[in-house]
Amino acid sequence: MKTIILICLFVYTLLLPRQSLAQACTPSSTMQTASAFAKFCRQNLLLSNSDMNCELKGVVYQCRGKVSGYSEPVRIYFKSDMKAPTGLKIHFHGHYNDEQGEKAWNYPFSEKNGNYAHMLAESTRQNILVVPESRGKVKTYINELATPPKWSAFVTQLETQMGIRSKIPVSVSGHSGSDVMLNAIGKMCADKSWDCSRIKAMGLFDANYGRLVNGELVGRDGLKSLVNTVVQNQGKIYIRDAKSVGLEAVNNVLTKGVAANVVDHRVVITNHMAIMKDGDFSKFLDL
Repeated sequence: MKTIILICLFVYTLLLPRQSLAQACTPSSTMQTASAFAKFCRQNLLLSNSDMNCELKGVVYQCRGKVSGYSEPVRIYFKSDMKAPTGLKIHFHGHYNDEQGEKAWNYPFSEKNGNYAHMLAESTRQNILVVPESRGKVKTYINELATPPKWSAFVTQLETQMGIRSKIPVSVSGHSGSDVMLNAIGKMCADKSWDCSRIKAMGLFDANYGRLVNGELVGRDGLKSLVNTVVQNQGKIYIRDAKSVGLEAVNNVLTKGVAANVVDHRVVITNHMAIMKDGDFSKFLDL
């Protein structure tokens, strides 16, 4: 009986399609070997600060720890097969950052509202995604990043800790109340207090709380400057508004006069906290 079973197994193996055998011998994407450059970035981050931790999530390294000069943890994501970064994507979350308690519904890193590692994995380019954490109503951003010296020091220190030695293109994006940080960066572009020639894209995800007065946008002059900067740099503007939040009109005014091929503005039927996931944040990461 054993002999018959062995013969059957041998014949079955011979009949397996070559493609199936090849698939069986090919490592899955979650098992792929990290590139030398990705390992280099990870090692630099781990050595840069004792509380920095990095873990492989599928095909993406997810690191979390301190960037010198900034008091809250910073989340850094990059693909494990990255050979050279194509850009630095700095994203600011909205109000509050409490995983537990009464503000937990607003937690920006909730799996159900979109996992940043997964969204980076879905993108096609090899960008580095950075999400600084902030407390309260983006209080940490305002206090520690919203002036030219502090913003410049943060970007420089971030690149230093990762071992990036060239000024790669930068994209800035924000969700909800973090538009105040994008507004501050835009003011730096207007007064030339930071090298905004690096900014190749901007993203607004339910993030423009200026007011319309007689058809004009007021209270967000920095956002206007940021739009102008991206246009001058021949970059792209990516806007996603949740229909329930109602920012379509104010963002239409913000981008009035900008060529249609520069602006990707859509209204999405989703909730405010899921706008990155349902608004195709991964597509923004490809800009």
